[in-house]
Amino acid sequence: MGKISLVRLDEFDSLEGCLYSVASDDCENTLFDNFINENIQIYSNEVGEIIGKLKVMSSKTGFTDIFFKINEGRPGDGVCAITDYKKKLRLYCVRFGNILLVLGGGGPKTTRTYQEDQKLLAENLMMQNVSKQITEAIKNKELYIDDDGSLLGPMVIK
Repeated sequence: MGKISLVRLDEFDSLEGCLYSVASDDCENTLFDNFINENIQIYSNEVGEIIGKLKVMSSKTGFTDIFFKINEGRPGDGVCAITDYKKKLRLYCVRFGNILLVLGGGGPKTTRTYQEDQKLLAENLMMQNVSKQITEAIKNKELYIDDDGSLLGPMVIK
């Protein structure tokens, strides 16, 4: 993955929090767009449920623990998955409190752990790297999280 940018997903804008997805200079779509395109044919109901959860979170509840499988990355990196334990699809993301969520990619989980699946492992490691880059940019004062969850800085594409 090349240099990353964070793209605000305006269709989910609300008072409860902000949603972003990751784009890179070597790919036309965001990771979330790719996730939808890769899974909409076979898992259309599950994609719809994930989008529904994102709408509820962004408009009513904020990004609270109940919607996520937390601790999907390294301790403290905020990587988690939006999933339903009875379903196959996993969407990896990075959560910053209850007001900011950065969506990545994912796919169907067909193995006992995501580490046993090359696609899910790659998607998870990518979000661990994204989390690290965002954290570094915040630490270096190149990226700021506003009170409403908005991101400000050169990594952000409006």
